[in-house]
Amino acid sequence: MSPINHFLIAMSKLDLNAQANIENHLKNLQSSSLQFYHDWLQLNQLMKTNQLDAIRSFTKTHFVTTPNFIPLIEAKSMVE
Repeated sequence: MSPINHFLIAMSKLDLNAQANIENHLKNLQSSSLQFYHDWLQLNQLMKTNQLDAIRSFTKTHFVTTPNFIPLIEAKSMVE
């Protein structure tokens, strides 16, 4: 399965269940050097589970070079 398919499947799983286990998909993206998509999935799960402290910490260290990334803006609006 391609890394992008892993990303899409994991996003779908999170849409159905915010607590879904997406660890295998995260590992695949990381091993494929697709850190952006890996981080996006992590952020999506944090937002869907409303983990505000984790979101606050995550947004300070990730997506630094992508300031106009809509999910990042949404996450920051949850904690600022």
